[in-house]
Amino acid sequence: MWLESEVTTHQEVYRQKKDLFGNMFRHLDNAAWENKKIQPMVIKEIADTENDFQSLFQISKTSQIIETRLQICYTRGLCSAYRRVELEDQLAQVQKSKTLLLIKRPLLSHKLFEDYIKKEVPNFINDDKTPAPLIVKDLIKNASRETAKSLLDKVDNFDKFLNDPQAPLMHAKNGQYTQKYLDNFASTHPEVVDDLLDRFELISPPADKQAMLCSLATQRQKARDRDALVKKGIETSLFVAPFLLGPWGRVGALGIEGALGTKLIQWGLTAKEIQGGAWVARAAVGIGTNAFQSMEVSKLGKKCESIEQKYYINADQKNFQNMSECRSDYQDSMFMASMGWVLAVAPEIPGPVAKFYKAKFTPQMVEATEVSSQIGTNLQKNTLQKNQWAKEFQTKDQGTFTYMDLSKIERVSDQHMKALPDDYWKFVGNVYSERLNLTPDEIKGFIKSSQDFSSRTKLIVNTKSSIKEADTFQGGVGVVISDKSKDQLPFEKALGKTMDRKPGEKSAEIVRLTVSKDADAEKMSKSLINQAAGIILSDPDIKVVYVYTSRIHQRLYNKLGVKTSDVVKAGDRDVIITLKREDIETLLANTKH
Repeated sequence: MWLESEVTTHQEVYRQKKDLFGNMFRHLDNAAWENKKIQPMVIKEIADTENDFQSLFQISKTSQIIETRLQICYTRGLCSAYRRVELEDQLAQVQKSKTLLLIKRPLLSHKLFEDYIKKEVPNFINDDKTPAPLIVKDLIKNASRETAKSLLDKVDNFDKFLNDPQAPLMHAKNGQYTQKYLDNFASTHPEVVDDLLDRFELISPPADKQAMLCSLATQRQKARDRDALVKKGIETSLFVAPFLLGPWGRVGALGIEGALGTKLIQWGLTAKEIQGGAWVARAAVGIGTNAFQSMEVSKLGKKCESIEQKYYINADQKNFQNMSECRSDYQDSMFMASMGWVLAVAPEIPGPVAKFYKAKFTPQMVEATEVSSQIGTNLQKNTLQKNQWAKEFQTKDQGTFTYMDLSKIERVSDQHMKALPDDYWKFVGNVYSERLNLTPDEIKGFIKSSQDFSSRTKLIVNTKSSIKEADTFQGGVGVVISDKSKDQLPFEKALGKTMDRKPGEKSAEIVRLTVSKDADAEKMSKSLINQAAGIILSDPDIKVVYVYTSRIHQRLYNKLGVKTSDVVKAGDRDVIITLKREDIETLLANTKH
């Protein structure tokens, strides 16, 4: 039954992707919808594909410029060996960035797009114009139709296995028969076996199934030879099964490390001398995604891996969309990191290309005017978009509140804004030092601890004027997120103990609530807690929230409706307050002064 259950999950993955691409075609063809529930996702996928196509077209222009220079080196011998290697390295880096973009949006690897780009890039090489939107939509429509057909074939292949009258399911009590069936499984249903192997190369299989999967892998080893697959002309693998693409940038056995990677490295090139160059091997081997990973990107990759595992346990529409969005964020981060490499080795690459990517991927701060009492509700209902990292609220009575997602801080180009979190931690340290008589070492440890949790921190600060000009704070508060119980919260690290949390349960901690002596302490504290509550409630998966605070601050929470039974002593000075989701809803309501 385990085998049938796994195959059924894989079939559902393909069916959902088939529905997505099928409805993309129908929408662009003005035809009737087959599944209206996914209409918002379909429309977003089309828009994202259009945007990524424009990125692909821009970088293909740069690629062709370098290709032309390198071809002169190969065919006319008009450059030194050093210059040839230099150009090869430039082309390799540009093509790697292109490969990462194709991995992010596998539909764009379709031959329709490649042929169009090969033909049309020369016509756009000397200007900043891009292909007309109607042309791009038509390409997406036709590629979506062909992809949906290929996915339907996948679904049918799984049906053949699930409805196979010879399958062990029909002979559950016949051990010898079952073993014989498994011995022939790799040859009777090779595509089903390959999909299973691809998945369990990304996610560790159950211990009692490892031997069976190893046996299947051994049987399929020769047939799965990557070069042989490419030589046979199987070029739909990448875009047909994009959900087998793990968050670290590979497609199971047909990963970017192998022959398909070589195929992608060559994607869009026209000169035969270039396609057969030695640089291809260097580029394919060197595209290991670890080279592009910052700490921020690495943590996002782990988050995507967790979401992917959840999806394979329950392949429903919500998990499907969550995985798509996380994978897209991860690949965007990887792609932007790769562009830094490109500019480092090829600084003469035209400025418009770099400007194009910077505008597309640098997170933005948005501004709004809001009544203080409504900011928490605003944050609850309106989460930051993918290209946003901060939101500034200007009020008439309490200055400016700025909400920042610090997981995106590394990609912020404005140095004043980038330094804000560290400036706030120092501000809090100074306030705590005065009020709690902390030692310099305690302050240093406090600041380092705050920095260590930045990638999981949402921060709100208050200033008298716009955050862009402000150099002092009136107050602030942070929310640290823990996606699973093994990801410690700040108070757990500080106390050297772990709370009894359910495995996989998402939780949060309200931290660093601070108000300067120049502000109305009670009114400012209420506003900051109101906004922290709004951030927490914007994520429906957060079930429990902790507050590690002094007994003085405990009185504030008591006034706001926190029950005494939710408070546990933590030494002579501090307490731990535990709040359920309904308690946070109460906090949000009681802080709307």
